[in-house]
Amino acid sequence: MASDRPKSPKGHGPKWPGPKSQGPNVQGPNVQDPRLPDPQEQNSQELGPDGKKPILNQSLEQLAEYSRKKLGIETLVEELSGLSTIGIGGPAVVIRVKNDQELMKVVTFHAREGLGLGVIGGGSNVLFPDGGLLAAVVRLDGDFKELAVTGNFVSAGAGTPVGLILEAGQENGLTGLEFLAGLPGTVGGAVMGNAGSKSQGLAELIEKMELITPLGENLTLRREEIYPVYRSLNLPESLCGSIVKRVTLALRPSNKDLVAKKIAEERKARREGQPIGRSLGCVFKNPQGQSAGRLIDLCGLKGQAQGGAQISQKHANFILNIKRAKASDVLALAKLARSEVLAKHRIKLLTEIKIWDEMAREVGLS
Repeated sequence: MASDRPKSPKGHGPKWPGPKSQGPNVQGPNVQDPRLPDPQEQNSQELGPDGKKPILNQSLEQLAEYSRKKLGIETLVEELSGLSTIGIGGPAVVIRVKNDQELMKVVTFHAREGLGLGVIGGGSNVLFPDGGLLAAVVRLDGDFKELAVTGNFVSAGAGTPVGLILEAGQENGLTGLEFLAGLPGTVGGAVMGNAGSKSQGLAELIEKMELITPLGENLTLRREEIYPVYRSLNLPESLCGSIVKRVTLALRPSNKDLVAKKIAEERKARREGQPIGRSLGCVFKNPQGQSAGRLIDLCGLKGQAQGGAQISQKHANFILNIKRAKASDVLALAKLARSEVLAKHRIKLLTEIKIWDEMAREVGLS
């Protein structure tokens, strides 16, 4: 395991700039900052035209401005619903980084300041909270979208769309990635979630992978240091929260036409078996030897609706946003499906989607 660890930053700067009446200290979910307005006074404020209390948007704008000044990197407040395939999520500070140096600055800055930090790829398997995040999220751009093919190896930045590595394999007569056809998202998210089919996962093809840990340590993991499991890269606890920067995949030589045919078959199978509409893909992992969708279907839950969300009538492991759904609607249906399957089949379903709290931390179904 190669390591290039920078010196740990010293000292703790201010969490928020400006006078005492401005924004909260985002150190953790239970921190009460004395600079926040009185809750009763805050509750008496009128809602803005977007239905949110002005204090939330003001605080995020302050954090975005503070980050811009400290980092010199593009930082904006954006609605997470626009960055998600299911179209759900409130506002958050979004930082777009273009190279390793910028990413290092962002990670070490947030570690030093005690601010929450998450990373978004294609937004195809993360359920964001309705109220947004009191944390920043990183989007990988620039160098992190570069792709190269050398012999039987495809190297790609974590921000590269999955479809592009698929095309690279086909154009160079390399086989091994066809099972990814039709999957959304980016390479980084696909690697962390070990995306794939029931019988194969992307992590099995990794030759090497570059990461940055939450404390700003650069690491390179080789094939023999990675122990993936179904739908998870299965990193050791010490590396949880790390961000994938780039990955090299080992493929096999083949015929371009044969690869193209396999890709077309995979795409057709997904179109025929999966619903059309806004979703996060499969909500639950398949239990060993079982299909989560079939188990939910046997509970009679196809078409079950909650608010603006609905369990798909075509594939019961998909929850669709059919009419301005909220995260709470999706969670209610997911909990219903899990409880019904447990009661009827004595099987506890595990989520495949990632559920974030307001600090961009992954949480499970309560």
